[in-house]
Amino acid sequence: MKTAGRYVEVPLEDIAERLEEAGFVREQLSGEVTYSRLHDRDGRLVILVYTSIAEGGSKGRGCGEDAIRVVALFRWTRRGETEVRRKKLYTGRVFRVTSVEGVVDRMMEKARDAYRACNEWLKANHT
Repeated sequence: MKTAGRYVEVPLEDIAERLEEAGFVREQLSGEVTYSRLHDRDGRLVILVYTSIAEGGSKGRGCGEDAIRVVALFRWTRRGETEVRRKKLYTGRVFRVTSVEGVVDRMMEKARDAYRACNEWLKANHT
């Protein structure tokens, strides 16, 4: 559900600061600044934050073009194969509206939701 409100540009430094404080590491996937954090109990679980900021950029795409996305994945490789397989456990979108602080706070809440989804997966799969 899209949040009603005023579009705001969220600077990369605001996103980076909060994510790095929480143990996320900067990556680049498909030309987009991305942050990842492995789950503390199982390195096959990862939370990814797609910032909607192009590599080399300092701010997100324009109004209505994209949202920050938070995804939790279970990644594994089958015996004898090299291809990494992925199962999506959680997806959340953070629309860039209201205020920079509000966007970053909602992004962190979605990251906590993603981590909880990983915990639930661990509990259900007894690993």
